Amino acid sequence: MSSPIASTTAPAWPRSWKAYAALVSGFFMMFNCWGMVNAYGAFMGLYDEHLLTRSTDLQLSLIGATECFLLLFPSVFAGRLLDARRHYYLGFAGFLLLFLGFFLLSFTSRQGLKDQGNYGLVWLTSGLMAGFGMTCFFTYSSHNVIQWFPRKRYIAAGITSTGAGVGGIIYPLTFKFLIASYGFPTGVRILSSIVAGTTLVAFVLGTPCVDVPRRQLGRMFDASTWIDKQALRSRSYTIYVVAVWHSM
Repeated sequence: MSSPIASTTAPAWPRSWKAYAALVSGFFMMFNCWGMVNAYGAFMGLYDEHLLTRSTDLQLSLIGATECFLLLFPSVFAGRLLDARRHYYLGFAGFLLLFLGFFLLSFTSRQGLKDQGNYGLVWLTSGLMAGFGMTCFFTYSSHNVIQWFPRKRYIAAGITSTGAGVGGIIYPLTFKFLIASYGFPTGVRILSSIVAGTTLVAFVLGTPCVDVPRRQLGRMFDASTWIDKQALRSRSYTIYVVAVWHSM
C-alpha cells in the first residue's frame, strides 16, 4: 500500500506514462487470471460432452476449483514477494506458467476425438500449472496499480478488475470458435498464443513504483517473513480480513 505522505503529496493523476502502462498491465493480468477462471464453464462443457465423457461432474469441477484455489490461497505469499519488489520474478513466472499450461493442454488429446482426453493431464496442465500462473498475477494486478495511483486507487483498481469480466466474455467465445474451426489440439494452441501475447504485454508493462518503500525479505522459512503479526493486532484490519474471507 502507498504511504500517507505519498497519498497527500502526489498529483491527483500520475504524470508518468509508467503508471498508465501499469494500469494496462493490471487489466491484462486480471483478464488472464479471474477472466480465465470465469471462462472455465466453456472448457467444462467440452470435456463433459466430448473429450472426457467418462469423468464425473465432480472430477471435471475439480479442474476449475483447482484454478480458483491456486488463484486465491497462495496469493498470500505472492503479496509478500511484491512488497519486497520481486515483481519481475512473479510476472515472468505467471507468463511462463499460464502459457505452458494451456499450450501443453493441447497435447492431452492426440486428435481431439471423442473420449480421447486424459483427465490427469488436463488437470495437471490447465488446473495445476495454469493455476499457479494465476497465483502470480492475481495480487500483482491490483497491488501495483494502487501504488501508482495513490489518490485514485479505487478508480484504478476498478479499471483493473474489469479485466476479469472482459476475459470471462472473450475467452469462452474465442475457445468455442477455435474448437469449432480448428479442432481441440490446434484450437487450444491458438488460444495459448493469445494467452502468451496478453500475459507478455502484462509482464513488460508492469513496472513497479519505486516511490513505495521496499520491505526486504527475511529468512525464507521464518514465519515472520510471510506473516505480519503487527497487522493482525489491528482490530479493524482483522475484521476486514474475516469479512473478505466470508465474502469469497
